[in-house]
Amino acid sequence: MNKNLNSVLRNGLVLILLVFFQHSVFGQHEPGPYSFNPYIGNLVWMDGEESTLTSRTITMNNLQPLDNEQDGLIVVFQVHLRSEDEMLPLVAFSILGAQGSNLIEIYYSKSTVTIRRFFHTDGQRKHYDYHLFDPLFVFSGERNFEFRTYFTSNFMYLVSKDLECNPGYLMSPVYFGLDQGITFSQSDSGTQQGFSNMGVFIQRSSNAAIKIGDTTGKRLPYISSTQIFGLRYGDWWQQMQSGFSSPNPAELPN
Repeated sequence: MNKNLNSVLRNGLVLILLVFFQHSVFGQHEPGPYSFNPYIGNLVWMDGEESTLTSRTITMNNLQPLDNEQDGLIVVFQVHLRSEDEMLPLVAFSILGAQGSNLIEIYYSKSTVTIRRFFHTDGQRKHYDYHLFDPLFVFSGERNFEFRTYFTSNFMYLVSKDLECNPGYLMSPVYFGLDQGITFSQSDSGTQQGFSNMGVFIQRSSNAAIKIGDTTGKRLPYISSTQIFGLRYGDWWQQMQSGFSSPNPAELPN
């Protein structure tokens, strides 16, 4: 009973903080794009291949060590998009070896993204799809973008940049993270200590993986220049509070 109460109180506190964050940082601004360049941490993994790929799976044991204050990661890659594409896989976060291993999947879908979050109920694996209203990709035809995913236990933040027209950054907060949804067992995760999905990634377990692109191999190559950075959520928060409101929005191309 106490464990359940503590969980409710903890999740309630996270929700209150995120609502405060939304009003204090995002509530006072126009949608963008912004010339402001969001926080980027220290590089812990970089793709050694320059060619464009259909997909890449990166297990966390291949990352450089993270410091004790880092509680999240940032995945950055370039992606070639067609405006008419629907549900094109961008990135997924997985616990390998578990049945139905993906925790969260992010797809490009007609100017923005759809986030698929998995959960278990009545012994069955199910999912919710969240289609973001914030436009993250404003273009027609075909275009190259940089796409960033900042992710922690309870929060994600998505950022895109048009690499051809260079109008600035489009951004969208997501008010859940890797620990809202499916939680796998310690035997699945390969951890020795207190378990959380995000903890498996931070501990650089070989069972935790980031999947970039279409792992089924059905698409033509469209992913390149993948990098992963360590994230200190406190540093990111401070930069957003102090820097986000200072620049004027960039103008989108005609």
